[in-house]
Amino acid sequence: MTKYFYAELARGGTYADYVAVDAAQVALKPRTVSFATAAALPIPGVAAWSALIETAQLERGMRVLIHGGAGALGSVAVQLADLDQIATAPAAGA
Repeated sequence: MTKYFYAELARGGTYADYVAVDAAQVALKPRTVSFATAAALPIPGVAAWSALIETAQLERGMRVLIHGGAGALGSVAVQLADLDQIATAPAAGA
């Protein structure tokens, strides 16, 4: 049985096989990125944005220490901070 669902992506996910969304809520997948990677990237991206921009309210010229800078969330956080010219100190270890 194939399931269809219309999703408002800001309100959560779905277990449907196919999802219809507004075109403004999606982005093209680069050819060099696998479907698995493209599907996994939004979660750490949203988490990093929420932590740095919405919660910490970081702005240009500020500094931030990012623990786990080599992981999925940390690496996106470092890139977001770099875009806003925020000084980063990524921390990663075994």
